[in-house]
Amino acid sequence: MFDGKLEVRKASDHSLVMRGIEEERLLKLQGTSARAKHFSYNSHYEEGTLPSSLLWHARFGHLNYDSLRLLKKNDVAVLPTIPRKLKQCDACILGKHNKQYFHDSHSRAHRKIELIHLELCGPMPIPSTNGNRYMMTFIDDYTRMCWVYLLKNKSDAFQTFKNFHKWIENDAQSHIGSIRTDNGKEYTSNEFENYLRQHGIKHQTTVPYNPK
Repeated sequence: MFDGKLEVRKASDHSLVMRGIEEERLLKLQGTSARAKHFSYNSHYEEGTLPSSLLWHARFGHLNYDSLRLLKKNDVAVLPTIPRKLKQCDACILGKHNKQYFHDSHSRAHRKIELIHLELCGPMPIPSTNGNRYMMTFIDDYTRMCWVYLLKNKSDAFQTFKNFHKWIENDAQSHIGSIRTDNGKEYTSNEFENYLRQHGIKHQTTVPYNPK
């Protein structure tokens, strides 16, 4: 694109396929092609990859076929005749898929610090005044009380948990039953797991690559 004028060229040989212009921040393709009369776009395959209708559907950003027919009707000469019955586009089908939703959980702890949720966030692009770039949170499932610790390094997570463990059990006069974390290496190291076993704390982890 140069000075408000657009040229669409084939990647294989850079031959000109279509021209267009920019009007009011929109790119408008003109209905003639410099080489349309020299090519047949009605062949079953274009450049050995996709059926021509699917190829142009993909080139226009997976535009629906009715709109492609409208473009063809308005003299965009390079477009093939779009048949009424077409093979479905796999990319469009996958793009419209969605996961089944998660049901609300009604499982809650029955006492203070029976279950603690841990999360580590960072590194932050801008450190705090004291040079901290990580934030570690502890949330009690029963009371929903949250404690936040600022860390300089990710490797400080284990020591921070040990400090929190000693303080919260002394303060609450109870023991931590379970913790729930993601599968981060700061929580699944041998050192961390051994510490949990020594103190009788169960470790629950979330399902990888899931939002909940």
